[in-house]
Amino acid sequence: MNNNLHDLITALPEVYQTIFGHPEWDDNVSRNCNERLDVIYEVYTTLSNKLGRPLKVLDLGCAQGFFSLSLANKGATVKGIDFLDKNIDVCRKLAEENENLNVEFDTGRIEDVIDNIEPRNYDLVIGLSVFHHLVHEHGVEKVRNLLSKLADSVHALILELALKEEPLYWGPSLPEQPEELIESCKFYRIIAEYQTHLS
Repeated sequence: MNNNLHDLITALPEVYQTIFGHPEWDDNVSRNCNERLDVIYEVYTTLSNKLGRPLKVLDLGCAQGFFSLSLANKGATVKGIDFLDKNIDVCRKLAEENENLNVEFDTGRIEDVIDNIEPRNYDLVIGLSVFHHLVHEHGVEKVRNLLSKLADSVHALILELALKEEPLYWGPSLPEQPEELIESCKFYRIIAEYQTHLS
């Protein structure tokens, strides 16, 4: 693996997330993650206080690892998964730079990770702006089942779900309302809404 972070980031097809600990990249990223991080921290802190301990977190579609590393910096034990090996190369380099954090990254597919998850392997799962890709590939029912299994296996999910009306190739594949994907969850609430760089 290339040991130069700059080269690893430059090799990415898209610098999608804020690069943890490297503000020099802030002007070059597709999505500033800090506003989402504030909301995620609030949920993390509430659940951590309720359970009386740091959380075990799974970050599905972790991209460049900003949320994984940020939660690990709060004391969480975090596993980040992304299908793109170039993203994982960046994540692992950032983890090396922050070896005091309890975080690890693996290349993998979200559906495979969920198929193999056991109850209480994790306390909190985050999946930000990734499930529309699975809906486009596998259909609404498959993703609904994946999210149902995930919800049965953890204390809480933080999901960022795309909207059907977004003018992108996967839009027509999505359900009329994103809530249709999580209808088997015991309860949910909208904690924030954001524009994306795509829409």
